[in-house]
Amino acid sequence: MSDSEFADIRKRLTDAATLSSYRLGSLAARLMPGPMAASASASIGFGASFASPAKRRMIERHLQRVNPRLRGTALRVASQQAFDFYARYYVESFRLPTMTKEAVAKPFTIDGWQHVLDGIDRGSGVILALPHLGGWEWAGRWMTDQGFKMTVVVEALDPPELFEWFAELRNELGMTVVPEISGPSFIALRPAGGSMVALQDKSAARFPPRTRDSSRSRSRRGRGSPAARWSPAPDRPASPPR
Repeated sequence: MSDSEFADIRKRLTDAATLSSYRLGSLAARLMPGPMAASASASIGFGASFASPAKRRMIERHLQRVNPRLRGTALRVASQQAFDFYARYYVESFRLPTMTKEAVAKPFTIDGWQHVLDGIDRGSGVILALPHLGGWEWAGRWMTDQGFKMTVVVEALDPPELFEWFAELRNELGMTVVPEISGPSFIALRPAGGSMVALQDKSAARFPPRTRDSSRSRSRRGRGSPAARWSPAPDRPASPPR
């Protein structure tokens, strides 16, 4: 067996194990009572930190860029919190399809909702530009519970089967999932009246500015989110629950 064939087999086995672990975690999260799931997320975060030393070091480097004085125990605690937050995000997201509308809405506080409704009333839909934080699936589920159509642009995952599995999870929440795309392709996703497109910052950064050439002028729109430069829909900054 050649090295490339061995590497291919190892990757397929690793991909299958990764997908199976997410499926098993999702099933366990849905079956657990709420308090037990919260406790389990802390254990998962600790295990992930221990099993991923390279990622832990990367997180520590980022933390020290923000706060160069972080050292020793304080740095280890801060990096562990990052793993704990990610574990909590996954556990809570896995539980969302089985939760009632009332349970989903309970932790929400709404600020500036009228800006979204104003955009909907204009008939061109709304683009929601989200920072890369918090449980954005909760925000999407809440939106669909209000009767709005949601399209979400998300980062492509490897292996592709994992992306498809997450797409199915988000479809259960009433959202249409689209992998991150280039600016011109976004024209096909222009939100219609009464619908919205949610775009996280990592995907938004990949949209180039829109330029228009004519015999007399060359213009560029530089305001608003990059995606909004390709759509007539108003864009609104939004922050999901954390």
